Amino acid sequence: MEKPLRSFRTPFSRLFTLSLLSLSATALPLTAQLTLTGETENKQPLNILLLIADDLGVEGVGAYEEPSDPPYTPRTPRIDQLAEDGVLFRNCWANPGCSPTRATMLTGRYSFRTGIGQAVHYASSLFELSPNEVGIPERLSNGYRSAALGKWHLSAANGTGLRHPKHLGFDTFRGSMKIFPGFIGDAYYNWEKIVDGETIPSTKYATSDTVDDALAFIEKTQDPWFLWVAFHAPHAPFHKPPAELHTYDLPPDVADDLALHAGAMTEALDTEIGRLLDSMDPATREKTLIIFIGDNGAPASVTVPPLDPLHSKNTVYEGGINVPLIVAGPGVVSGRQCDALVNSTDIFSTIIEIAHAEVPGGVPPLPEDSVSLTPYFENPGQSSNRQWVYAEYFEPNGLSSPVNRRTMRQERFKLIQNVHAMDGVTNEELYDLMMDPFETTNLLDFPALPTSTTVTLDILRDELERLDSATPPWHTLGEGGVVMKNAPTLSGGGVPTPGAVLSLDLAKAPANVLGMLVAGFPAADVPFSDGVIAPERRFHFPITTDTYGRFRLQATWPRRAPDVGSMVFQIVFPQIETDAQAKTVSNALRLTLN
Repeated sequence: MEKPLRSFRTPFSRLFTLSLLSLSATALPLTAQLTLTGETENKQPLNILLLIADDLGVEGVGAYEEPSDPPYTPRTPRIDQLAEDGVLFRNCWANPGCSPTRATMLTGRYSFRTGIGQAVHYASSLFELSPNEVGIPERLSNGYRSAALGKWHLSAANGTGLRHPKHLGFDTFRGSMKIFPGFIGDAYYNWEKIVDGETIPSTKYATSDTVDDALAFIEKTQDPWFLWVAFHAPHAPFHKPPAELHTYDLPPDVADDLALHAGAMTEALDTEIGRLLDSMDPATREKTLIIFIGDNGAPASVTVPPLDPLHSKNTVYEGGINVPLIVAGPGVVSGRQCDALVNSTDIFSTIIEIAHAEVPGGVPPLPEDSVSLTPYFENPGQSSNRQWVYAEYFEPNGLSSPVNRRTMRQERFKLIQNVHAMDGVTNEELYDLMMDPFETTNLLDFPALPTSTTVTLDILRDELERLDSATPPWHTLGEGGVVMKNAPTLSGGGVPTPGAVLSLDLAKAPANVLGMLVAGFPAADVPFSDGVIAPERRFHFPITTDTYGRFRLQATWPRRAPDVGSMVFQIVFPQIETDAQAKTVSNALRLTLN
């Protein structure tokens, strides 16, 4: 029998009455495996080639035939050919920023669950995509090998840094951890390339370099494989691509016409995608599913009429979140379009199904936010498997961010809400996308709505509220910059209502060592200092782990406790150094009180 954990009393008892409980001797169950049955067992898993364009909305791809005038008409013949060979999805939503969409595809989870709501700036961000999230490669089996190439944009230097892609399951990474510096310049020709944690200066044009790496991986890797190819293009810095990769007549100065240079960068990307596909061995190409997607819309600086620059990247209008999605390959019909509602999270479940992976069940579960697209591959005209799609953009990154711009649409109507953590919904807009695709008329500006529209509005509001209520009061804030894949894990339980029992549970910590529980009342954001949370009001309490490296405390929520705001918790082991700069710490937790 395990010995009970020791208890403590501190001045914190003025807010809580604390008692420590024994941990159950019952071992946690091992993760179960689902057994594949039926026809899936007899199919060979396909190679999967995921091509991600950066800052490319539907208006940037010729096959979508969005209104545009010369000289800005898209020149994307190879991507257009991919659409002729497969299925083009018209209503795919991503999030309006690079990092958030990458996180949704990689995990199959909405941003409010991962905490990635805006760009992760490698050098300065205090929050990154947690390495404890389960990425696509970690779900694959059947001997899959995987690589991530190009722009990563999900890690922070004070987090897992250059090791981050491998923490999410990739066998290898070659590319850049961040966006290239500058708005205009030659960074595509002079950049820091990361090869599995080592920095190698590169002067090769970045788009071409990514394709070279993709071809090298395909040539040396035995089937089946999964390749995440995230291009930098056509994201800034705007520049003149190599002349042989585009057909634009560009003005002498890049600043003379940014949109034209963005078009040339997109055509250069298209040319290199063509080289990638043409260079693949025909036998390999025949057993490869190709998915092409944009991560968000174009920025305002390169948005041209009839599109509104104020409805572009970093907004939840269509110009920011409606992105191209084209799928071609074995089992996909040719030359068809699909009007079903699709979310970037759906890339996750689609790849898992195509790979016929033996998906772990139980812990962690399959993402509830992800719906496989495979039914549309043979029947693009079928009704949508989603009743609505959702997107958001919030700041700062984290799992309880105070400012959020979110949107939800069903087949015809779209609701946008601005939300503040303390004030709730502060503004709403409602658009009829069938009659008003450019979102020029907010229907809520009118004194009355037709009954049918009011019913739809109420449904959308209720669904957004349901997403809110489905979010538990406990959120992990990440590991603050000293992340290890097997770092001590802190979790919370219970709802902060008067008389309810709340608990903190620590696992995977060093055994029989002294630690420090850090607790406090944060401002809107919780910065980290050397990996430890640093809220405005902070308290420290000693704890000791048991022989299994665990610790539990339980508290009854007092009747006079605060009922608004939040609290944060983390456990630190200051005497155990993981390296010259880092202490062993758990992840941080935020408990939302309202």
